[in-house]
Amino acid sequence: MSTLDSIINNFLAKLATKEGISTPSYTWKEKTAYGSPARYHTLTETVILNEDLKRYYKFNSGTALEIIRFVLAHEFKHHLDHKKGVIIGTLYKGEVRADRYAQSITGLSRRAWLKKLIGIKKYTERRS
Repeated sequence: MSTLDSIINNFLAKLATKEGISTPSYTWKEKTAYGSPARYHTLTETVILNEDLKRYYKFNSGTALEIIRFVLAHEFKHHLDHKKGVIIGTLYKGEVRADRYAQSITGLSRRAWLKKLIGIKKYTERRS
């Protein structure tokens, strides 16, 4: 298990313990839906992470970890809502709730997270 995988496991386990639910599994995939860095699959209760996050971690682990923690907290909120049977009226409301949860955990707003994500993406594309 890599260092990054260990960090991800520990972060998800802490969130699960805090919320009193099971820890979701996660997997890596080369491409995720709509090019997003991650998504949550309700049927398998799995967070699917884009492989690009590993590449970002190799180039700048500090910034990448901020991005990854936000992504994990966001997707964990979807897992939490799913486990608690919360029904969200619209997709937009679910995303806003997940962003707010991620911000409360990481201290990053969606805007700050997106700025970091775009910055590291451009940086790694120039370096590759």
